[in-house]
Amino acid sequence: MKIDIHKIFEESEIYLSDMTCIDIVGDNDNAKQFLDGQVTSDLALLSDNNKVQLSSICNQKGYVVCDFFLIWEEGFKIVLDKNKYPKLISELEIFARFSKVKLVESQVNIIGEVSDEKNEWTFLKNKFGNLGIKLSDNLDLNLPQITSEKWQVLNLLSNNLLLTENFLGKYRPDEIMYDDMRVSFTKGCFRGQEIIARIKYRGKKKYSISKIASNTKEGLNSENYSLLCDPLEFDNYYYCLARFDSDKTTNESDLIIL
Repeated sequence: MKIDIHKIFEESEIYLSDMTCIDIVGDNDNAKQFLDGQVTSDLALLSDNNKVQLSSICNQKGYVVCDFFLIWEEGFKIVLDKNKYPKLISELEIFARFSKVKLVESQVNIIGEVSDEKNEWTFLKNKFGNLGIKLSDNLDLNLPQITSEKWQVLNLLSNNLLLTENFLGKYRPDEIMYDDMRVSFTKGCFRGQEIIARIKYRGKKKYSISKIASNTKEGLNSENYSLLCDPLEFDNYYYCLARFDSDKTTNESDLIIL
């Protein structure tokens, strides 16, 4: 079996109705200082030409307690799934008060896009295509529209696991490739930074992480690896991210390792 990933990455858009946007209201210097001490990514990389980056926050033990998109658009904004909103507020609100900024949910449309060319809203670029998140006051979608299921699969195929609520607080960044996708090891301190950096530079990985697929949901199950997320279904296949321990091998006939 073979999956044509290039075909899946055709230019398209989606209105992400299950996501919300939070404005960091206050002086921009205060907002930057507040976020710098909390988020895992480097805010200095955001600009008018590079508006979006993947980010997250961790607890003191280095576990990811929330993941999201950071956006610069005349101020700092956080875009995330609506069901993660209460968790994010509970984690950040007390620090926001100390920094004299407010977290205010805004009414704006959030559009996901798949494009052939990189633009200011692109947050991921790979050999198959580009993924972006943009903010808009209207819902004029000019490209073919895709489903939420396809959007999630496109992110997974780009090594960007979008954690669902039941997996928050379960993994450290290195266990789900967030150390490469969402963490800066040069920006300075954030919650859990010392543990995360120690694992990155001193730890020896005894496992590998791969994207897998099968034409049945049961085909993803095996004692030889563990699934890191709930399987995603799209176009007659089931997709998932899996952890393979170095001392185990797999020979499942209906499994596709992408």
